[in-house]
Amino acid sequence: MRRLKAMHAGLVPLAVGLLLLPAAARAQSRPLVGVEQVKDMQVALFVWPAEKGVILPPLHSHPHGEGEPTGPATHHLEVTVFDSVRRVNVPYLTVTATIQNRLTSRAFTVELPPMIANTFHYGDNVTLVKGNRYSILLDISPATLVRGQAQKEVWGSPIRVAFEYDYR
Repeated sequence: MRRLKAMHAGLVPLAVGLLLLPAAARAQSRPLVGVEQVKDMQVALFVWPAEKGVILPPLHSHPHGEGEPTGPATHHLEVTVFDSVRRVNVPYLTVTATIQNRLTSRAFTVELPPMIANTFHYGDNVTLVKGNRYSILLDISPATLVRGQAQKEVWGSPIRVAFEYDYR
């Protein structure tokens, strides 16, 4: 028991130190674009290089993106929706991303299906044009699941959040 307490005591300063890292240092280790808190829900957007080994079923193997044809995927969007009260990633949501090139105003919308990797998330591959700034608007529809009377309001409201992403 003492050993467990000593180990726990050592982890607390490490966790606090990681939280206090400058945002730029944290962003380099994980491609976090941003986090928004909406009521009980924390929405995080990550943008990964497409070549990081993302395997999608054939339905989602054709990337979505700017222009026709879109060409090979350049990025993988990953959205996590976390219930900060119940401490769980939220399943059964419909998540769409509308991605607009801020320079050309061209936009496209893609539905992000549920995925599993390091954690449960919603994601898909997209094609973006290098050297541009993008506005990414996430629309998250309420969870489609049966609720008990006591939980009738849980995960029942739509969420809309916006992020900016520079592809340099």
